[in-house]
Amino acid sequence: MKYMPVVGRIVVALLVACITLIEPVHAQWTYVGLSGILVTDLTLHADTLYASTYDGIYKKYLPGADTFWTPCGMQGKHVVQTLVPNGQTFICVVEIDSTEMTQIYRSTNSGSSFQLLDTSVGRAGYNFLHKIAHPGDNYDTLYLLNQRKKTSDQGASWDSMDNVSWGHFIEVNPGNHSQIIVGGEGGFFNAVLESSSDFGKTWTFADMNGYFAGDNALHALAMNGHDWFGVGEGVICKTSDGGNTWTQLINTWSYPGQWQLYIFDVAFSPNDTTRIYATGDGREAYKVPLLYSPDYGKTWDTLSYATPAMPHILSLAVQGLAGRDKVFLGGLGVFQYENIFTGIRVSDPLPPDHYSLSDNYPNPFNPATTIEFSLPEKNHVTLRIFTSLGQCLTTLVDEELFPGTYRVHWNARGNASGVYYYRINAGTYEETRRSIFMK
Repeated sequence: MKYMPVVGRIVVALLVACITLIEPVHAQWTYVGLSGILVTDLTLHADTLYASTYDGIYKKYLPGADTFWTPCGMQGKHVVQTLVPNGQTFICVVEIDSTEMTQIYRSTNSGSSFQLLDTSVGRAGYNFLHKIAHPGDNYDTLYLLNQRKKTSDQGASWDSMDNVSWGHFIEVNPGNHSQIIVGGEGGFFNAVLESSSDFGKTWTFADMNGYFAGDNALHALAMNGHDWFGVGEGVICKTSDGGNTWTQLINTWSYPGQWQLYIFDVAFSPNDTTRIYATGDGREAYKVPLLYSPDYGKTWDTLSYATPAMPHILSLAVQGLAGRDKVFLGGLGVFQYENIFTGIRVSDPLPPDHYSLSDNYPNPFNPATTIEFSLPEKNHVTLRIFTSLGQCLTTLVDEELFPGTYRVHWNARGNASGVYYYRINAGTYEETRRSIFMK
């Protein structure tokens, strides 16, 4: 399916039922500002959020409770993406008028002035204004998909990547900086994934088996080792072999049209990679849509925030704080969802008929895993982690709980690899299971 320009991509809606629902224990939506300005991308640096918009770059100091944003240059221009190596340096992709072609600029004085790094303009993006990629904290090396070029010296010289296809996005694998990934849409309205294992010199296409059922594009990836979570026009899927085979986690095309959602962005929680957030645009455009999985994509919450405006959400950024995530979503304005973790989440609308303790997932795990248990009646529950020598390592739950099914997340970061046991006690019910932490 071809697209209208960004402002006109209003063809989908929020998925809210029809998938496994888990009501959030604590949640809070907040309007953060930039009303009426279309935000293309959001970037976090320290305690500051940067917005790339159709009216230049803006920034907001996050600890403040106001909705005030400071202009940071390029006002009047469509900034597609902004990288922020530090508070003084910006690297941004800027659309040339309304041509769907871009150029890259750099500022070293907090946006007071910008230097054009490359005069080439690539080709029209077919309504997708390509972003740039960089490896980890290295902002000297940049990969430009629109121009099909790369630089390793801050733009002083450039090498061609003529052998790569155009796509919707380009990424550097965070766990393997020699691997570059491009995703997008093929000539037959099919989702495509192309990767290079030699820093962009040679490229191969993944088979994409089982990725879509009636879908035709790949918009973004979130990567955690060999596990990649891809989002597209209505689906979220997972691959562990570089894209050759996929497991479909959500397919909104099988649901009524009012619940379909074009998913444009996906990200892990900085606190815990078992928590995943995704967002996009929908037909119910007065809502801010957010999909959330607390268990590595096994189940998903459907969250939304009704507003009088038309949000048209295109991007998200996640800030990890002690005991909570702040999820920022950018469209026509910026919105915040605060996810406070108590460690427990209720999933069953009706109480189960027996006590149970499930195997943790994933298992083996690194560094976090999820433990699920069910209670048929109100009871005081303890859930503890033990070492292989029987020593109590930590207590995850020690409180009275109502009937229902609960999920508890345990992050073993800082502990040694090995076998650990988790034990639940609820009245006379007691059960122990085995887990493996493998770094």
